[in-house]
Amino acid sequence: MRIKAILFILTGIFFLQSFSGYSQVSGVSSSKLVVSNAYTVPFHHSEIEPSFSYLMSKKGFSSYGKQFYYSPNKDSIDITSDLYLRFTYGLTQDMEVGTIMTTDLSSLSFGSKYTFLRNKKFAGALLLGINFINNRLSFLALPATSEPWRTTSIAYGITFTNQFSERLSLDTDVQLQNTLANGSNYSNELFAHSEIGYYIFNQQLQLIGGLDFHYKNRLYDRFSDFGLIFNTGVTIETGKNYLIVIYTPVAIAGRNTAIYYGINMAFTISLH
Repeated sequence: MRIKAILFILTGIFFLQSFSGYSQVSGVSSSKLVVSNAYTVPFHHSEIEPSFSYLMSKKGFSSYGKQFYYSPNKDSIDITSDLYLRFTYGLTQDMEVGTIMTTDLSSLSFGSKYTFLRNKKFAGALLLGINFINNRLSFLALPATSEPWRTTSIAYGITFTNQFSERLSLDTDVQLQNTLANGSNYSNELFAHSEIGYYIFNQQLQLIGGLDFHYKNRLYDRFSDFGLIFNTGVTIETGKNYLIVIYTPVAIAGRNTAIYYGINMAFTISLH
């Protein structure tokens, strides 16, 4: 069973070379780390965001949820790095559309967000997106696992923002994703995120912490995995139209998943 878990995790590592960072609804704006907030980019405004991810993994969670190293001498390590570019546009007062892609064009996503509820301290929005993954590396690396190298997925969900005060806010979303591979339904996935942020230094620095949950059920062989991660980081407003996002993941629990550690950075530029 452990060998099967290792093969599953290693396949996931190669598959995530292009897929990590923006499976689910992507290309939409956010105000924190991972969660999509319920507010949209202002009408006829846009955001451009280059981002970078550098993650490492030496061990994973087995089928029983126990941590194990990939090699007995603990020196086997996987390093994955990706460059992304996001562009988001305020289509109306309550709707935005956007796209995000890897710089090698192995992954491309389109997303939209519609704010259906808005008041002084609370807002809600609907999310809808489509993801295209074309990663031949996973197919060549571990063909015996039958992990698809080309997939198309549809993601949809809902997100809420609670603005407790000018400094304190909470974003929470829940999303579902259906993935197609080789002309058939390959997997169903559930994503749930919640992040709380607090501004200091005249609202120029936001301290953020939150939980990131992901569950995936592979339909063709009934193999499943899940992961629970604590994300911690900051957003830094360097000017009226510039924002820097820095965060790192901390694995809490999981099954048949790799344990990553490292850093993610994004540079958001707002255009009028």
